[in-house]
Amino acid sequence: MRLPSKLARNATSGLATVFFALHSAQVAAKKDDPFALPGKDFRVSDLPSPSKSDQPAQIPQSEPADAYVFFADVALNGVALRGIAKIKSVDDELAIESTYAFAKGLIATFPEKDFIPISSIEGVTYDFNWQTYQLNITKDLQSSGANLIDMQQRSRSPVPEANHIPALIVDYDLSVQADRSGLRVNGLIAPRFARGNTVVEASFRASSTRRRVGGKTTRLDSFISHRIPESSTSVTIGDFVSQGPTGSRAVRMGGLRVGTDFSLRPDLITQPLPDFTGTVAVPTGIDVLVNDRRVTSNKVERGEFTVQSIPVPAGRSEVGVVVRDALGRETLLTVPFYSARRILAPGLFEGAINIGAVRRRYGIRSSDYGPSAITAMARKGISSTLTLTSFAEASNGVFNGGIGADVIVANAALFSLTARASHNNDGPIGLRSGHLISAGIESTGAVFSSSLEARKVSRGYTDVATANGDIAPPSLIAANINFDLADVGRLQVSAVQQSRPSRPWLDRSSEKLRLFSASYRKQLWRGAAISLDISRRGNNGRKDFSALAGLSVTLGSRSFAQASYSRTQDRNFFQASFARPAIEQGETGYSASLGLGAIDRIAAAISRQLSFGRLELQAEQANGSSAARFNARGSLLATGGSIFATRSGSGTYVLVDSGKIGGIAVERENRPSGLTNRGGKLLLDRVPAYSPIKIGLDPAKLPTSVIAKSVEAFVAAAPRSVAKVDLQIQRYLPLKFQLTDMRGNMFKPGTRLTALPSRKNYIVGHGSMVEINGSEGDIELKIVNSSGSVCQADIADITAKSSPGPAQLKCFMQSKSFAIRP
Repeated sequence: MRLPSKLARNATSGLATVFFALHSAQVAAKKDDPFALPGKDFRVSDLPSPSKSDQPAQIPQSEPADAYVFFADVALNGVALRGIAKIKSVDDELAIESTYAFAKGLIATFPEKDFIPISSIEGVTYDFNWQTYQLNITKDLQSSGANLIDMQQRSRSPVPEANHIPALIVDYDLSVQADRSGLRVNGLIAPRFARGNTVVEASFRASSTRRRVGGKTTRLDSFISHRIPESSTSVTIGDFVSQGPTGSRAVRMGGLRVGTDFSLRPDLITQPLPDFTGTVAVPTGIDVLVNDRRVTSNKVERGEFTVQSIPVPAGRSEVGVVVRDALGRETLLTVPFYSARRILAPGLFEGAINIGAVRRRYGIRSSDYGPSAITAMARKGISSTLTLTSFAEASNGVFNGGIGADVIVANAALFSLTARASHNNDGPIGLRSGHLISAGIESTGAVFSSSLEARKVSRGYTDVATANGDIAPPSLIAANINFDLADVGRLQVSAVQQSRPSRPWLDRSSEKLRLFSASYRKQLWRGAAISLDISRRGNNGRKDFSALAGLSVTLGSRSFAQASYSRTQDRNFFQASFARPAIEQGETGYSASLGLGAIDRIAAAISRQLSFGRLELQAEQANGSSAARFNARGSLLATGGSIFATRSGSGTYVLVDSGKIGGIAVERENRPSGLTNRGGKLLLDRVPAYSPIKIGLDPAKLPTSVIAKSVEAFVAAAPRSVAKVDLQIQRYLPLKFQLTDMRGNMFKPGTRLTALPSRKNYIVGHGSMVEINGSEGDIELKIVNSSGSVCQADIADITAKSSPGPAQLKCFMQSKSFAIRP
């Protein structure tokens, strides 16, 4: 029996031995285990320094020799970043690999060193979890990420390419009129061949009666045009109207025109829009207001935020941002902004050049071309408030050129200035020079708007239009004031004085015109409004005064009536009318009007909007004379292997093809548009050019005998052309049978087979069951077995058992190929 003291001593010794052994094991493990996790009191300076034997042969001089590299996951503002970052200790601080920091946007410029201390990055705070090796970085967003809000939400890329197909399109407007002078037939016909952005077009006017000048048929325009959406450029060869800046006088020409056309890029923002920049110290909610109306709400992170491309109406606006802090307190920041379409966005360019011969007596003569001419213009957005313009033209001894500027003043008004000079040497009269100076200012607002324009034209001023028979532009002073007082009404007052100096070489005396007018509009109740107009006109000593009072009433969704009384000098006139127009396909419209006074007139019309065109019948009697007129208007198209008759509209179409399956209900922007014809086609008219529209199907309305791979598609058609949308629809007639080989053995599930001649692939199911599409017109099956043998079967041999069960089909021929090696 052991003594108690000895037992206690032995127990104490054993426990001590175990304790020291365990402690030694932990120390050894922590020393030898490179993946041991540090404790909570770990410091960066506690990281081990590699011995000289562990150092690489060459150490970059930009890094300390005792750098210890490890890897970590990184989260930026609470969002995990992709990839693992290299981290090391540099001067008792954590540093992150420079390439990673640059790629993730933590730094804007790439440093020379391979690692950059995280604390040296501006606007960045961080913490590192040594248990999970997680680096959490908080960075002030400088108008990036969630702190950059673009309110336009439009792609800055050209309109996607559509499947345009060749099309021959003929627009027509024909009328037959009968009156006391007899029966007359008139018509306007405009054929064109179009494919995508290229159009070859001509237009003609015809009449059954011969006019004094010209024949029964007159050519109006004929040209080839090509549009380049990527560069917003349009090229026209043939007849055109010259393209120039606002205020210049256009002329009809025959030749070449190359110019900017911003309508080719609906995604392009052509005018400056307001931007708003601010700074918040904590994550914050913001509301954007335009004229006290909220247009969007967003959340931004700590740092600088920017709201750009804020949509505003034309004229004066007040843009505001409501900033809410974490306690719900709101701060309102506002800035004024003036929007004008004549101002180009900074850096945006608009230009045009027109070369050819001036066309005269348009609509009377088919080919009356005068002297050659060239005109050109260029406009450039210098800043968000300044756009500069230059313009020049020359023709037959006439040269005209000038510059202009549009400036937004104090975010409250648009000021425009134009200066032009001309020289004209037209032979016998000699050299004449002149100038035109124009200045104007306008300010548009929700309640008050005004404009003032002054233009001075010297006696000898000449432009290309004047040199070819047009009247010279007059000198003028024009003022306009508009009050929109909501419930009180809208009042507009205008005054104009214009004068033309005498031109003895043209036998024209001086002219002076003064005009004063005022109008008032007020909404009485919903659908009813009154209007009052007065005007006083003075022309070379002659004065005229007129007044008009009118009432208009909206009746239902598309009917309206109006009545008015007017007095001019000593003549009175009363007029009343009612109209219900036909707008959509299948609608019938009608109208009637009555006029009493200087001219007694009564008229009525009925119209019908059909799928192939618009028909209208009119009849009237004026001062005892009667007349009747029948009108037909529409378009004929030959495209996609079919001929269509449709209403005339924008001239842009979409052809929907359902793969020769008729009766398919097609939707346009989720609204029913019609059924495909027996050839599986449906033509959609009045399509907006370059604007993507959605063409879709309602799966619930599809016949049970068809299947669709997709139920919607988007298309953006070029103007005055036809784009095709192929609906991936096919007829499906299920044909089920059990397939066996020549010996009656079943095929293994998953065995592949091919139907001929369609070459559609199918798979054998359980129990050797097969289902194929019987509407494909296949006559034969080719089966490749797992053993490599090929089996063929005639679909016509499918027989049904007299007893219940699936139809049967057996292979009628089986073969196998062997390769013999020498």
